[in-house]
Amino acid sequence: MSQHPPDWDLEQGSLQFGDGPPPATHRPLPAWNKPEKPNQTPVRGDRRRTPVRPRFETVLKVAGVLLILSATIAAGLVAMPDQDRSITSTVTPDPGLVIAASGAGVAVVDGTPDPAGSADAIVIEARYQDMVICLDPGHGGLDRGHQRQASAAAPAMDESHFNLIIANALRERLEQRGFKVVMTRTEDVESNAAGLDTTLDGNTGASGANEEESIQFGDMDETQARIDRCNDAKANVIVSIHFDASATASDQGSTVWYSAGRTFSPQNQLLATTLDEELELEFVSGGYTGSGHRVFSELRLSDAGDDHIRKEFLVLGAEHEGLKEPSAMPGVIVEVLTITNDNDAVYLSSDGGPDAIVAAFDRAIVRYLHTNQLD
Repeated sequence: MSQHPPDWDLEQGSLQFGDGPPPATHRPLPAWNKPEKPNQTPVRGDRRRTPVRPRFETVLKVAGVLLILSATIAAGLVAMPDQDRSITSTVTPDPGLVIAASGAGVAVVDGTPDPAGSADAIVIEARYQDMVICLDPGHGGLDRGHQRQASAAAPAMDESHFNLIIANALRERLEQRGFKVVMTRTEDVESNAAGLDTTLDGNTGASGANEEESIQFGDMDETQARIDRCNDAKANVIVSIHFDASATASDQGSTVWYSAGRTFSPQNQLLATTLDEELELEFVSGGYTGSGHRVFSELRLSDAGDDHIRKEFLVLGAEHEGLKEPSAMPGVIVEVLTITNDNDAVYLSSDGGPDAIVAAFDRAIVRYLHTNQLD
């Protein structure tokens, strides 16, 4: 396990760790004892057995039979269907929000081997080039989000840093497909780093009468700046990327939030459940041993008691006092893992953890667009 957060290497197209990947451990194979030759019974009398040489016609017949068997086996393998990767959703939809089955397979068109496939199967499709994806790496700058201290089990972590790493890697992957991708921030700064009055209410973080007011005005301008990036780009979907934390060390797993109070709430729920399913698939296949994945709407915010989630949720929510305008497209907030949990932190700092997360986001976005808009 690397003890430093990974960085995304654009030239190599992979996550690079400062100390290098952990050394592989291999269990030695058991010793192989050559079997002894069986006792040979001597031939009776003085007669010696003469080796029998197969006739040429017999050799041809045997070769022909082997060729026929090989061809039959090969044909059977080609005819076998691919393993169905879809899973049955375990998410219970909110009452009144009836959506299409998100577990359905994606149709293969335009010559794409798998429109939601692995990275080495990605090809640019013309129909994706009209689609805009807005990625929102949470926090940035002075706002570091959640953090954890180093322990004997896992390294120290900074949420803002990992939010940006995942978003940058996902952006590259989506652009390889042909999507246009916009980001609410591309560096470790706030989206509204200049401190502008994006809400147009005459207030900024610098104009508050006290510290509490300044924080409130600054948060609203920051939220509006992120919304404006997505709205101005006329994005088809917004995905806000975060990592969670908890005062309870045993809390782990992911949470996907969506808004049930919008005209496009069914699309919000569809994207949320699809992301939840893909994260589960990638985590399991990547060796994640944790548990816990949830999909909630903002109707659960009153029970969450988390002002951090409440503030970030304004990026997705409907009209709100203090905002100029809400986001104009379906979207989700994804708390990918709970970094205060040692098991989650170990997975996130592993070689394959971030790659699995990026793959899950990629597959979910493609599945959602095919189910809701493309097919």
